[in-house]
Amino acid sequence: MEREDVLIAMCDADRGWSRMGKAQTEMEEELSDLCALTCSDFSAFGKIDRSEHCIRWTYVHGNRNDRYKRIMQRPGKGLAGLAIRLGRPVIIEEDTPEYAQLRKDDPLMLAELLTSAVAIPVQIGGEAGGVLLLGNREKHNLFPAEMERITNAVERISLILNQDKG
Repeated sequence: MEREDVLIAMCDADRGWSRMGKAQTEMEEELSDLCALTCSDFSAFGKIDRSEHCIRWTYVHGNRNDRYKRIMQRPGKGLAGLAIRLGRPVIIEEDTPEYAQLRKDDPLMLAELLTSAVAIPVQIGGEAGGVLLLGNREKHNLFPAEMERITNAVERISLILNQDKG
C-alpha cells in the first residue's frame, strides 16, 4: 500500500469513528431526554443482531446494573421481541392480562426490576432493526401524551441510526 492510500484509509477510519461517537452521544441524549419527558426510570435501545438471531441492548439510560450487557433476547420473545414480531408498540402495566407471566418472560424487566414498560419497534434501513424499551420501577400507567412523545423519539432514533448506517 502506498503512503497516500494509507492516509486516505486513516481519514476514512477517523470519519467512521467520529460518526460512531456522534451517534452514541445522540442516542444517550435521546434516551436521557425521553426518560425525563415520560417520567420513566429506564430506557434502552436493543439492536437486532441478525447473525446471532437475537436482540442486544446497545444503549441504555437509568440502568441499575450491567446485566443488560449479557442479555441476548430472541426476536419474538419477551416484550421487545413481541413488539418486533407484531410491528407495533406493546405495553405491560400491572392491569395487563397475564401481567405476571409477561413480566417473568422478559429478562430485561427482571434485571432492572421494572414493573411496567413499553416496547416499540425501530426502523433501520427500511426494516425493523431494533426496539426502544422504556420502563418504570414503580406503578405507572402511560398517558396518551407520553405515548406521543415516545413515538416522536422513535422517529428521531431511527434517523440517528439510519445516518450512522450510511
